[in-house]
Amino acid sequence: MKKIITLLILTIVNISFAEILITDPLSQCTSWSDGLEAIAQKVKDGKDDPDNPENTLLCGCHKLKIDKTDYNYLNETLEPAERDRILRTYNFDNIQAITKQLKQNCINVEITLEDPTKVCNYTSSLISPLSKEKFMSIDTNNSCSIDTNSEKCNFQLNKELIDSPTATKRKITGQNYGCYGNLDTPKNLFEGMQELQLENTIDVFSDQEGLVASSGQKNVLKNILQTDQGGPIVGFINFIINYLVSIVFVLCMASLIYGGYNLIFAGLDSEMIEKGKNAIKYAIFGFAFIMLSYTIVIIVQSLF
Repeated sequence: MKKIITLLILTIVNISFAEILITDPLSQCTSWSDGLEAIAQKVKDGKDDPDNPENTLLCGCHKLKIDKTDYNYLNETLEPAERDRILRTYNFDNIQAITKQLKQNCINVEITLEDPTKVCNYTSSLISPLSKEKFMSIDTNNSCSIDTNSEKCNFQLNKELIDSPTATKRKITGQNYGCYGNLDTPKNLFEGMQELQLENTIDVFSDQEGLVASSGQKNVLKNILQTDQGGPIVGFINFIINYLVSIVFVLCMASLIYGGYNLIFAGLDSEMIEKGKNAIKYAIFGFAFIMLSYTIVIIVQSLF
């Protein structure tokens, strides 16, 4: 039940993870000098609830501590009976087992090497279909949460790729499905254009601002929107015309070559002469169509 509730939270509201700031390691990272019983209790609590703030801080300090062989509790001199009592109380076989469990508690904790040090505990991501590494890559602002619209969109897109990989990949390739602009949910290209009312500006393709999910989608947007005078309507017309023109041009060239061949080798064959004339005529009509198509674009540009 706890996993189901957490999954609902992950998909409905901002996705946040346990976060601690270590501003002064000397004063905040004192667990190692607190004695065996204190550290054993913290490690046991971290095993039962890895997301709790105390475990997050403990793990952050553990990752900051370069020389882990000087943990005081490992060298603490205790009466054997007292040491055994502590180990039994917190269900550890020996002192080394405490350190081993501490490392296990910290497996999903990461730190940012900045000042102050930010400690992010991604343990809650274990019940999500996405891995810790994927969450970290989506969390582009390193806030220990999926909080911006762009991050929410990419989270949803990656979740769909896991839940329905075939259908989602088909939408990505067939409909240019992805994350556009500041939308918090994935859309196909034309829905995204309509919702965002994109203007023809190169800023919408800024990689730093993350307005486009992938370079492939960026190229598609450029092909559609980036025209001489801009505008989504003109861009869409150009997008269609470019494909048609390329096909018509190839057909016109083939027809022109075929017509010329017939005229050259026809001799007195009136049928070949007629075929050659018709082929050249169709080629001329085709080239006229190409010129007319761009004339239409110019007219539309003047209107919009």
